[in-house]
Amino acid sequence: MRTAPAVLLAASILPAVAQAPSTRFQPLLNNNYVDVTGLDLPPGRQAAVYQNTRDVFWIALNQGSLTFVATGGTKSSIQFHPGDTRFFRRNQVRSAVNESDTAVRSVVVEIKRPGMTSSACYCTDKVESALCGCGAPRHLPPMWATGMGKIMVGSTVLAAEESYQRTAHRGDALLVALTPVRLLDEAGEAAAIDLKAGEVAWVNAGRHKFKNTAAAPARFVSFEF
Repeated sequence: MRTAPAVLLAASILPAVAQAPSTRFQPLLNNNYVDVTGLDLPPGRQAAVYQNTRDVFWIALNQGSLTFVATGGTKSSIQFHPGDTRFFRRNQVRSAVNESDTAVRSVVVEIKRPGMTSSACYCTDKVESALCGCGAPRHLPPMWATGMGKIMVGSTVLAAEESYQRTAHRGDALLVALTPVRLLDEAGEAAAIDLKAGEVAWVNAGRHKFKNTAAAPARFVSFEF
């Protein structure tokens, strides 16, 4: 049985909140590349980072405001929209506090392999600037992609019955569902993927062409290694 991931410690209750719902950590995936955890942070709760020794991607599943406290004590508030993704270097963040009046749901992706994001955050384009928190705060569009060192990160939206334009060889990849996702690999190399919002799937490297077989648009964030 796994405990809470290395990046997060069981949340503490702020004095202003009495009998608030407890913070929920849900281990989602752990392999040689990533350690992925679902985090439900109720209003007023604080998630303390006690061993942030890995680079982290923080993905919002719903709208809400979080205040991140840096290791030096500096605070920065981020207003998340669903799908907004923020990148933090190891040892950069000490804690996160939910300043919203509703629970904030997130997926936290720890990058386990050292050096994978060493050349990230030069903030040379709008997407990378939003991911890294450079300049004025901004939200990410529904569809985006950028290289973060040795990782290609992006958000994809497939309409109902829409598929990728062509079959292509892709590296090992993590998919994080922002909406319900039902994907069929028309190349036949990956098993069908059926996820609820907040769930994840790992796709081994190979030739793939995914099709959204659901009756509604599917949106997910992907990390390709």
